[in-house]
Amino acid sequence: MASFPERFDHLMYGGGVALEALVDEVAARSGLRASYGGRHATGGTHNALLGLGGARYLELIAADPAGDGAAQRGRLIAGLGAPRAICWAVAVDDLDRARARARRAGYDPGPIETLARRTPDGRRLSWRLAWAGDGVVLGVVPFLIEWGRCPHPAASAPAGLRLVGLRAEHPQPESVAGALRALDVELELGPGPQPALIATIDSPRGRFELR
Repeated sequence: MASFPERFDHLMYGGGVALEALVDEVAARSGLRASYGGRHATGGTHNALLGLGGARYLELIAADPAGDGAAQRGRLIAGLGAPRAICWAVAVDDLDRARARARRAGYDPGPIETLARRTPDGRRLSWRLAWAGDGVVLGVVPFLIEWGRCPHPAASAPAGLRLVGLRAEHPQPESVAGALRALDVELELGPGPQPALIATIDSPRGRFELR
């Protein structure tokens, strides 16, 4: 039985390696190759995607060697070292209202940004998100994303994977439990030596974990 938050949108997996290395790693474990998604012009990153079933997907993300080397997200991801499950998103229909509700409940999801990228076929995708960027909770507490009228990336990502479960670990689980409640997110959360996300995925080559 699947066990992951109802509004799960996507998981970001990456680190201080080339995007092709991430694609190769996941292909070796799953039997499926992610398709190139495009460049995040203001983020200094680029990605490749695989569907996880329904409106859910896996985003492989790396610093873009042809992008803005000074961009904060690109530098953050490049500095992670070995690939890891970086963070995850939950989908909302009304980002402004969801952010305001979370703030009233005691957690600030962060400022709202509008981002975009061009797909390899030239289409422009845009979305809005609220990203706290807090290193204490990054990876365990999700960011919020609103796709609006934009086609959901899962619709065109290669299929064949299925998300089975998502859980998290944290040295002080109680310190992030309040943020999860404020976002109305139910996530299996237990103690661990450092903040970590663990996704369990079914694939043509069997079940595997990304963490």
